[in-house]
Amino acid sequence: MDKSFSLAHQVFKIMEQAIITEEIPGGTELTELGLSAKYGVSRTPIREAVAMLEQEDLVESTGKKIVVLGFSQQDILDLVDIRIAIEGRAMALAARNIREEGIKELEDIMKMQDFYIKENDSEKISSMDSEFHYTIYKHCGSRIYGKTLTELHRKMARYREISVKSRPRAIQSGEEHKKILQALKSHDVALAEQLGTEHAKHAKSRLLEEVQ
Repeated sequence: MDKSFSLAHQVFKIMEQAIITEEIPGGTELTELGLSAKYGVSRTPIREAVAMLEQEDLVESTGKKIVVLGFSQQDILDLVDIRIAIEGRAMALAARNIREEGIKELEDIMKMQDFYIKENDSEKISSMDSEFHYTIYKHCGSRIYGKTLTELHRKMARYREISVKSRPRAIQSGEEHKKILQALKSHDVALAEQLGTEHAKHAKSRLLEEVQ
């Protein structure tokens, strides 16, 4: 593997996460020289990482400076609406295609999620929430659905973490996960699609409470 690409990808992932979580807020102006000093790499991987971020519409490069675009409230709501439109379909595909090893992975994740809910550890709850969804997407049998939903879910990371800081919401989400898991175990395609869509809609309702 080309070393500069490997470094570029590492910088890209670090910066992407920082922008998604608003550690680097929208509107921030950056330079290749400053980023090179911050991450301890030459300007070549920085330039490549910035190009990747531009493809994700997270930054805009004007040559001498790089402006962080971040996510507006409307961007986030649009991501949620797209998720609502396709989440149920991915759950239906998973109900049809998931095998025993996938079910076992989900059961283990649910045990950990229940534990962290009892501990009221919002960071770990959010992490387990992500793992639950990523595992379903991984086993849905569609690379396109899986990749698209994984990206959508990841870009909403900051808002999901805020949401699960509320214990009642974390408990509600956990109960919805259990129902989805049961539908997957039963390979009930119609029910899995219904529950997946409802779960995404409930996530939107919780998000609206946060952004309004």
